[in-house]
Amino acid sequence: MTTLSDPKRPVLDHFLELGLRLKRCLIYFVIACAIGYVLNSELVRWILGPLKEQLPKNAALVYTKPFEKIWVYIRVSIYFGFLFASPLCLLEAFHFVNPAFKKRVNTHFFWLLLASTMAFSIGIYTGKEFALPAILRAVFSFGSDDVLPFLTLSSYVNSAAGILLACAIFCEIPIIMFFLGLWGFVSVETWRKGRRLAIVANAILSAFLSPPDPLSMLVLMVPIFFIYEGGVLLAALGCRLSGKARANDIVSN
Repeated sequence: MTTLSDPKRPVLDHFLELGLRLKRCLIYFVIACAIGYVLNSELVRWILGPLKEQLPKNAALVYTKPFEKIWVYIRVSIYFGFLFASPLCLLEAFHFVNPAFKKRVNTHFFWLLLASTMAFSIGIYTGKEFALPAILRAVFSFGSDDVLPFLTLSSYVNSAAGILLACAIFCEIPIIMFFLGLWGFVSVETWRKGRRLAIVANAILSAFLSPPDPLSMLVLMVPIFFIYEGGVLLAALGCRLSGKARANDIVSN
C-alpha cells in the first residue's frame, strides 16, 4: 500500500489523523471564540481606546443598522478566537507533518512558534499604542476643521483590525527571515538582492495604508524599512548558524 512520510503507516491512517487534528483545531477555535464572546465588551472598549483619545469634539461614533452593533461584537469575538487558537492549530499542523522534516527542523519549530507568537503580540500592542493613534491623528487633522467625522462602529472596527493585523504581520517578517535562513531555504544574499523590490513594495503599501499626505506615508515607511533591515541581519545570523550546524553534521558523520 502507498504510504506518506512515515513508511510504517498507510495512507488511510494519515487521513484519519488529519481529520482528528482538524476536529481539535475546530474545538480550539470554538472555545477561543466563546471566551472572546464573554470578553467582547472589554475587547471592543480596548479597540475604541485610540479613537476616543483622537476623536474631535462634536464628532460621533454611531451604528446605522439595527443589528450592526451586535455583528461587530460577534466579529470581534471571532477575531479573538482566530488569534488565540492559531498557535494551537499550528502546533497540531506541526505534529501532523513532523515526520517529513529533519530532526533539526523539528527542534527549531517550537522556537519559531514561540517567537512568532511573541512577535505577533508585540505587533498588536505596537499597532494599538502607536500606529493606530498616529494614523487617526493624521486623518482627523487633514483638511478643514469645519468637516467633522461621523463614523460608524463597523467601519472603524474593520479599519482598526486591518491596521493591527498589518502591524502584527510586519513584526513577523524578521522572525520568518531568520528561520528561513536557519533552515537553509533562503540565503541572506537573496534578501539583500530583494532590497530594492522591498522598498518599492514598502512605498506602495504605505501609500495604500496611510492617509493621502506624504508625511503620513513617510511615517509608515520608515518603521517598515527598519523592520526589513533587521530581518536581513537576522537572516544573516540564521544562515551562519545553519552553516555551523551543517559543518557539525559533516564532522559527526
